[in-house]
Amino acid sequence: LGGPQYVVGDDPSGLVVVVGGTLSGIHADRPATVVGTVDGGSETGPRGRVAVGRTSDPAAPVIAVPGEKDLSVLEMRDGKELLRIPWGLPANPVLAGAQVIAVSPIFVTSWMPVSEAERIVRARLAASDEVEGALAMLSLARQVRDAGLAADGAAEGVRRAGALPDADRRRLELLDALLAVDRLDLGSGAPREAVARAVDEGARLAGAPERASLARAERALRRGKPQDAMRAAVDLAFAAAPGAMLPAPDGVRSPDAVAVRIVREARAAEESDSTVASAFAAALRSAGV
Repeated sequence: LGGPQYVVGDDPSGLVVVVGGTLSGIHADRPATVVGTVDGGSETGPRGRVAVGRTSDPAAPVIAVPGEKDLSVLEMRDGKELLRIPWGLPANPVLAGAQVIAVSPIFVTSWMPVSEAERIVRARLAASDEVEGALAMLSLARQVRDAGLAADGAAEGVRRAGALPDADRRRLELLDALLAVDRLDLGSGAPREAVARAVDEGARLAGAPERASLARAERALRRGKPQDAMRAAVDLAFAAAPGAMLPAPDGVRSPDAVAVRIVREARAAEESDSTVASAFAAALRSAGV
């Protein structure tokens, strides 16, 4: 078996995996017979400890094998790969139901099917009227790029934040989450506009209306509407409270400075569109159209 470092086993199935440079599967009652082998990833084996997980079939457990850049979930009985997950750095996995948890010296990360994650966040939302449930839904929407989840989380978030005290920090946390989702421009139509409305209301509740103006300007730039972006930039400059500061690519800036940047970008986009339109018209004329 190649000088293994350790073995992991599953009692109900009687399967054992011998872990080293090669992972070899055997039956506990027939240890001389190897039922399957897979590469361990290096001469010393996987980059973390191999973990065993149960499935709905007692005879078909799985193992999680951590690699340098990814994690493989394999059939324990024959080594067939079922799933491969992007991996940041060496870590030890834990399999718990439909969830894979990775524990490294730096972080703890978990993965699960999107449907299961949505079920969990919707159950959390229904179980409590706290704003944290909406924040969890917005976080999931951002991860899986789901416009419906984003719209639901945004609507619930501002509704719940409205019941918080004016100075509650969770209003600002909600606004940050809403802005992060808004920048993704998820979906189209009603869900996307629901997030935009929630940004306006979240900014009002957080006492930061200038951030809503900034969001409108940047949204217009992303959607190819330079005139709307310039109008929003002017609103931003005039409506900002004295001493207000806004996030910028290189730190924080005054609303006036941010507005000037947006106007410049909008004008550049407008001139680019004009250049393209002129070139297209010239091409049509030269073609006799």
